[in-house]
Amino acid sequence: MEKAFSVILLSLYDVVMYEVSDEKTVESLWLKLESLYMTKSLFNRLYLKQRFHGIHLSEGKSVQDHVDEFNRIVLDLKNIDVKYDAEDLGKLIFFSCVLCCCCCCSFTRPDNAVKIRMELTDKAVGFLLSFISLSIFTYYTFWVIILPFVDSDHFIHQYFLPHEYAIFIPVFAGVVLLCFLCIFIGFVKLKSKKKKA
Repeated sequence: MEKAFSVILLSLYDVVMYEVSDEKTVESLWLKLESLYMTKSLFNRLYLKQRFHGIHLSEGKSVQDHVDEFNRIVLDLKNIDVKYDAEDLGKLIFFSCVLCCCCCCSFTRPDNAVKIRMELTDKAVGFLLSFISLSIFTYYTFWVIILPFVDSDHFIHQYFLPHEYAIFIPVFAGVVLLCFLCIFIGFVKLKSKKKKA
């Protein structure tokens, strides 16, 4: 029994060891650990879920250590009856490794982490704008080129404006864009003149 007691104590973190330092027997030690870390209380669930969703591969930590820590948290969650789908577990471990590896390998300073977030945001905005442009282009192309060959009583015509608008809308958009550019250029010139004066 003393060997079991010693093995359990040696496998504990220092912080945990302080919590159970008063225990003298294996049974009391085990019960104390169970009451501290295996309870199904709301606080314990929240704490483990926070650790689970906040896990990341920090700089200088090996991937094996990271995976071991991840598996420990998953086992702790299973012990309090919180289960995750294998697919979700795979996604989380993958993204916690990949994103942090990218940040740690080539961008080690905190200000570079902000740059990474900004770059990701810029890429997302660029993707969204490209998607919107492609959607408008596809809609307009179908409207102008393909729709005239479809029977006029076909239901698809209800999703499109009359053909007169196919010319009116681009001309109107071009005029609005030209006006906006003229106003912008005029505003910039006025500002530069005020700075010179």
